[in-house]
Amino acid sequence: KMNLDLSGLVINNCPKVKINIYSDIKTLETLHIVNCDNVDISGIATLSNLEKLFLQNLTLEEINEVQELKKLEYLSLNGSKIKDLEKIYKIPNLKIDNEEIFGIYDEEY
Repeated sequence: KMNLDLSGLVINNCPKVKINIYSDIKTLETLHIVNCDNVDISGIATLSNLEKLFLQNLTLEEINEVQELKKLEYLSLNGSKIKDLEKIYKIPNLKIDNEEIFGIYDEEY
């Protein structure tokens, strides 16, 4: 079991990403996942201190588990294709800049 004291993490150009392997990083406040294939964000709710989340240039079925991140204040989905965006608007402290959601495709792909 890892016990890392890390406040930020960038994952870029990775062929496979599984968020649940980072669940032990309880101090994580900022997470960037950019230009990655085969991304599985299940388990992201265990990152309970996450305040900023960047899911950019990805293709995701849904990001519903993101709504469980109670401290999340900023979400960037630039260039990502996401099938279901319905529940992200229910995150209490979330600030979504229209420019950040520009280019998201809420449709079948």
